[in-house]
Amino acid sequence: MSNSVSQTKNLGSLLAITTCGLITGLLQVVLSSSYAALIYSGPLSPFLSQGIGFALAGAIAIATIIALFATLPGTIGSNQDVSVAIFTIISTSIISTMPGGASSESMFCTVITAIALTVLLTGLFFLALSSFRLGGLIRYFPYPVVGGFLAGAGWLLFKGGFTLTTGTCSLGELLEPYFLGRWFPGVMFALILLIIVKRFQSPFTLPFFIIIGLILFYGNAWISGLTPEKLSANGWLLGPFNNQVSWQPLTLSQFSLVDWSIIAGQAANMATVITVGSIALLLNASAFELEVKQDVDLNKELRLAGIANLFSCLSPGFVGFRQLGLSVLNYRMQAQSRMVGLIGVTVIGLALFFGTSVISYFPKVIMGGMIMYLGLTFLYEWAYETFFTLPTIDFFIIWLVLLVIATAGFMPGVGIGLLAAVIMFIVSYSRTEVVRHELTGKTFQSLEPRRHDQRQLLDIHGESIYILQLQGFIFFGTAYRLFNRIKKRLTNTTTERLEFVVLDFQRVAILDSTGMLSFRKLLNLMMVHKTHLIIAGSSPQITRQLLKGGLFSSHSYIHYFKHLNDAMEWGEDQILHRSDGLKSRPLTIRQQLANTLPDSCDIGPLLPYMERLEVAPGHVLMCEGAPANDFFFIESGKVICRANTPTEETASTFHLETMKNGRVVGDISFYLGHCRSSEVIAAVPSVIYRISNEKIQQLEKENPAASALLHKIMVRLLAERVSQLVKTVNALQQ
Repeated sequence: MSNSVSQTKNLGSLLAITTCGLITGLLQVVLSSSYAALIYSGPLSPFLSQGIGFALAGAIAIATIIALFATLPGTIGSNQDVSVAIFTIISTSIISTMPGGASSESMFCTVITAIALTVLLTGLFFLALSSFRLGGLIRYFPYPVVGGFLAGAGWLLFKGGFTLTTGTCSLGELLEPYFLGRWFPGVMFALILLIIVKRFQSPFTLPFFIIIGLILFYGNAWISGLTPEKLSANGWLLGPFNNQVSWQPLTLSQFSLVDWSIIAGQAANMATVITVGSIALLLNASAFELEVKQDVDLNKELRLAGIANLFSCLSPGFVGFRQLGLSVLNYRMQAQSRMVGLIGVTVIGLALFFGTSVISYFPKVIMGGMIMYLGLTFLYEWAYETFFTLPTIDFFIIWLVLLVIATAGFMPGVGIGLLAAVIMFIVSYSRTEVVRHELTGKTFQSLEPRRHDQRQLLDIHGESIYILQLQGFIFFGTAYRLFNRIKKRLTNTTTERLEFVVLDFQRVAILDSTGMLSFRKLLNLMMVHKTHLIIAGSSPQITRQLLKGGLFSSHSYIHYFKHLNDAMEWGEDQILHRSDGLKSRPLTIRQQLANTLPDSCDIGPLLPYMERLEVAPGHVLMCEGAPANDFFFIESGKVICRANTPTEETASTFHLETMKNGRVVGDISFYLGHCRSSEVIAAVPSVIYRISNEKIQQLEKENPAASALLHKIMVRLLAERVSQLVKTVNALQQ
C-alpha cells in the first residue's frame, strides 16, 4: 500500500515538474519574442529575427544559472518586463537622435550596444550590492507595500493573460460576440482552476485541467472543421512566430557603426534600468518569501542575478532575474525541483536553434487562462483575504499600491505605497505613548538617606516634582503631545504648584530635530511659570541636540544630570533647603540612629559594640562572594557599590549605586546569611561604623534591651526602604 502511494506521489511530482517546465519554456519564448518585437520595431524591424535570437539566448543564460543555483529549487529566472519598458524608450530615443543619414544597421548596432552595456552595468551593480551585503535592506520595506506589490503583480498577470486571449481591443468591444468568445473561456478556465486548486491540493490538479483544456479545445476545433492553420490564422493559437530566429553576435566591423556619443546621452535611462531592476529584484525575492513561506538568501540572489546578467549581456539579452509568477506557480503545483527550470531552458533552446513553429500550436485560451489564474491567486490572497487578517490601514495601503500599479505602473505604485506607509507610520507613532512612566516626588524619591522629618516634608511637597520617564523615538508628533501633557500639568490650579519637571531620557533612542520646536516652547512655558526643567539620563548625542536647540546648561531654569537619581536628589535638596531647620547638615552616627526612630531613645549603649573606621578612597569594605559576617553604617563620606561581570575574554565592573551618609551597607546579605552579591569600596575619605556578627551576639548576651533597639532600628530602616519601593512600584503600574 505504501509503495503504491509513493509511486503515485512520484508520478504526480514528475507530471507537475514536466508540465511546469513546458509552461515555463513556452511562456518565456512568447515573452522574449514579444519583448524583442517591442524594441526592434520601426526602422529596426529588418533585424527582428536577430533581436529575438538575442532575447532567447539571454533568457537561456539567466534561466540556467538561476535554475541551478537559486536558494530554493523550482525558482525560475527570465527576462524582466520592467527593464524592457525602459529599453523601448532607449531604442526610440536613439533612433530619433541618430544623424539623418544614419543607416538602419548603424541604428541597430547602437541600440544593441546600449542594451548590452546597460545589462552589463546592472549585473555589476547587483554584484556590488551582494558584496556589501545590502540585500537585507528590502526587509525594511513595509509589509503592506510588499503586499500591494504582489496584488499589483497579480493584476498585471491577469491583464497580460486577458490581453493574450483577446489581442488589442477597446473596452467597449469586450462584450461583442467576437471578443466575448475569446476572453470568456479563458476567464472561466482561470476561475475554475482557482476554485479547484484551492480545494484540492494535488500535483495532478493543474496538469489534469491543462490536458482537459487542450482536449476540449482541439476536440471542438475538429468538430467545427477548423485545421491548425485556420486556428492560427484566426488568432486562436500562440503563433505564427517569425520562424527565422538568428543568433549572430555583433562583429568588430559592426562595432565601428556604434555612435557612442548617443549612448552617453542615454545615461539617465540606463541608470533608471539599474535602479528599477535592483528594487524589482529585491521586491520579487521578498514577495516570493511571503508566498512560499520560506527564507531566501537575498545576497545570494543578488550575486546569482549579477552573474546571470553578465552572461546575458554577452548575448546580448535583457536584464533578468527571478520570475515571480512562474516561481510561485511551481510551488503551487508542488513542483519544487531544479528540473523545472532546466526543462524550460530546453524549450527555449529548441526555439532558438530550430525555430518557434512547434510552440505556435499552443492555444492562447489555455496559456492566457493559466496566466490569469496565477494573477487571480495573487489578487485573491492580497486584495481580498488580507481584509480579514490585516489592520484596515494596511489593507488600504495594499489597495492603494494595487490601483496605482494598475493605472500608472510599477515604480509609481511602490513609491506611493512607501509614501503612504511613512505617513501612516508617523500618524500611528505620534499616537504611541512616549511617556513610559508618570511619577511625582511623592511616589518616587532618590536613594539619598533622609531623616524622618525630611521624608515627611518631601511627602507633603512631593507633588511639586513632576517626573516623566520617556521612551522610544521623539519627533514633532510625540514631542508636541509631550508638550501638551506638561502644559496641562503646569496650568492645573487644583494641585500644588509645579517647581520641577524631570524628563528622564534614559530609554529615548532618537530625538529628531523636528521635535526641538516643542522643547523650545516648553522652555518658554517653564520660564513663565518659574519652573525648573531637569534633563536626566540623556545620551551624549541627545544632549548635544538639546544644547544646539537652545536648551543651554547655563540657563537658570535648565539642569542636566547623568542619572535620574542625581536629578531627584538635587530637586529634593531644593525643597529641603527652603526650611533652615531641615537642611541636610552633617549628623553624627548617634544622631542618625536616633532620628531613625519616632520616639527618643538612648543610643549610647550601642556605640561601644560598633567599630569606628576612617577609610581612604579605594578602601574595600565588602568583597563580592565573601561571607556576610558584618554590616556598616556610613556616618560621612561616600561609597560605591559595584558588581563584577566577567566575560570569556575580560572582566568588567558594573556600577550599581552610590551611597552617602546615613545609609546602611551589607545588612540584607547579613540578615539572610548569604554571601556578598557585590563589592563596596570607599569613593572619598569616609567615616564608617562596623558591627560584626560576634559583636551582635555579645550585645544580645550583655544588653538584651540594646540588642532589641538595634534590631528595631534595622527593621525601621528596611521597612522605610520597602515602603518607598512599594510606592514606586504602584506608581509605575498605573
